[in-house]
Amino acid sequence: PSDRTDVIHGSKNALSSLLRVIKGQFMLMAKFLNTRKYDAIIVGSVGHFDIFTAKLLNLFRRKPLIFDAFISLYDTLVNDRGAVKKGSFAARLLHCLDRVSCRLADSVVLDTEAQIGYFRSEFNILEKKLHRVFVGADDDVFYPRETANNESFTVLFFGTFIPLHGIEYIIEAAKMLDKEDEIKFVIIGSGQEEKSIRSLAEKLDVRNVEFIDRFLSEKELSVHVAAADVCLGIFGNTEKAKSVIPCKVYNCLAMRKPIITADTPAMAELLKDGESAALCQPANAHALAEKIMLLRNDKDLRKSIAQKGYEVYANRASTKAIGRSLKEHLGTLC
Repeated sequence: PSDRTDVIHGSKNALSSLLRVIKGQFMLMAKFLNTRKYDAIIVGSVGHFDIFTAKLLNLFRRKPLIFDAFISLYDTLVNDRGAVKKGSFAARLLHCLDRVSCRLADSVVLDTEAQIGYFRSEFNILEKKLHRVFVGADDDVFYPRETANNESFTVLFFGTFIPLHGIEYIIEAAKMLDKEDEIKFVIIGSGQEEKSIRSLAEKLDVRNVEFIDRFLSEKELSVHVAAADVCLGIFGNTEKAKSVIPCKVYNCLAMRKPIITADTPAMAELLKDGESAALCQPANAHALAEKIMLLRNDKDLRKSIAQKGYEVYANRASTKAIGRSLKEHLGTLC
């Protein structure tokens, strides 16, 4: 009976999701029909279904069609999160959806050159069709601000507990530093690997980590970032971890906070170790602990990295910088 109930609930959820997608497409059509003139269509992330509707509607006016793909559904759900079994029908369907949605567009926007390389090789997308635009942060929420000095040295991580985050290495690093009484870790979020991360913390008897597992608005999150001495990026060793710069990194840079994150090809496109960030070897708790101690013991270095990281963000990944980059790209299409 319980199995039949699960199937029924699963079927209802799938049907409900399908109906929401269909409803969304009709809403997009209605908005499009009320738009008299446009120079280009941009399908936002993650619009792998919306691109089909946009392509159909655009046949009548034939304006440039830009797809802000942001992520590969196949890479995310199959390779990184393991939510879909590799080689399964669902995996093949996701692979096809990624490939076809990109081929329908005149231009595909991705967030790093590493991502562009993946899309080019995995889905056979023409290089001239692919264009990099950094993700950035909401400058109205994440901006530099003064905060009171902490009694302890606070190391902050926030995220959705997915494999590419490598939170297990943060827990292990925290254990290595648990004799440093003034160092405190704050981990905000929940998700796929939360249970295993909590189990690891209990197994290691980690006592210098505070977990906050409730949902926080961006405004609340920015308060925690402002109060931190150092912020953490990602430390996983998956292929996806090597090709992305997650939003958390941009958010912390935008708030002029020193950040420690894995040294990956994607991160190297924006940040430099010892100057605009502290980069460490992926999947290496010892390396992470060493970087934390380095920044804890060198206040001037913390301030320097925070300032230079903010300058890199302002010049290359702020709302204005992203706007300029996208405007220049649109100028080559329109």
